[in-house]
Amino acid sequence: MRMSLPGGVLRHRRPTLQEIVQRLDAFDKTADEIKEEKKTSGAIISIVCFTVIGILVFGELKTYISGDTEFEYKFTVDTAFDEQPELELDMIVATPCTNLVAQLSGTAAEGFFLLNQFKRDPTRFEFTEREQRYWDELKRVHGVTKPGGMVFKGLEKMEFVSGHVEEGLKAEAEVKQREEAIAIEKERKNNKQEDTFGGAILLIGNGINVFHILASDSQKDEGTACRVHGRVRVNKVKGDSVIITAGKGAGIDGLFAHVDGASNAGNISHRIARLHFGPWIGGLLTPLAGTEQISESGMH
Repeated sequence: MRMSLPGGVLRHRRPTLQEIVQRLDAFDKTADEIKEEKKTSGAIISIVCFTVIGILVFGELKTYISGDTEFEYKFTVDTAFDEQPELELDMIVATPCTNLVAQLSGTAAEGFFLLNQFKRDPTRFEFTEREQRYWDELKRVHGVTKPGGMVFKGLEKMEFVSGHVEEGLKAEAEVKQREEAIAIEKERKNNKQEDTFGGAILLIGNGINVFHILASDSQKDEGTACRVHGRVRVNKVKGDSVIITAGKGAGIDGLFAHVDGASNAGNISHRIARLHFGPWIGGLLTPLAGTEQISESGMH
């Protein structure tokens, strides 16, 4: 750029960096006032994209806040064959402890060996007022967690019941047990009869699995119901089934036979307050906890 000065002298001004860049820029330039023409197709595409994004965001937020989480389970083969988990049981059968016998089907009697013991104590099948409240609460939660008879569910859907329900049922069962023991002791003194049974339920194993055998040779029925409770160890592998019936035991030689004319009528109605395998987890509701079976005829 030239600039005239007084005296007729011309001076050249050095170009700026911006001017040099503009000279080197080979791309065509458009005027600022020119705008791109809007098309309907572009608007439709934009609306569809924003709608899809909104649906995805809403769905993710809903799933995160209130949706069910999906779990993927992986199972491996259990190689600890010799490990014996504990089985804990607390149930009441509406028949005297001395009038229970069990039959283990499919295995010869000579293959059995004595392994464990469940405690058995005379009690009453009828509820106390407080026990009835605890039982109703347990059955209510049990019914909610098994809609439509569904028993099995994912581990993430495990349900718990208040700890005072379990402890309350156990405490009331022990109260009834003590009261029944006092009543039986008074009856013994009045009748001057000795107890002929050692106070434990025998568990019989068949070499494959371990299950309980309830039996007695006593001819005296004491109490109106029997509380079967305690913890025993069982094998993991599948074994033969055990059928518990009301009747009299006939000794070791005929442990599973009923003596003609010696069996007394019993009642197989029962309630299960607790039944689970492994370590006890307070409040965990297992599938059979809170189940009750009432026999109208007593024997079926």
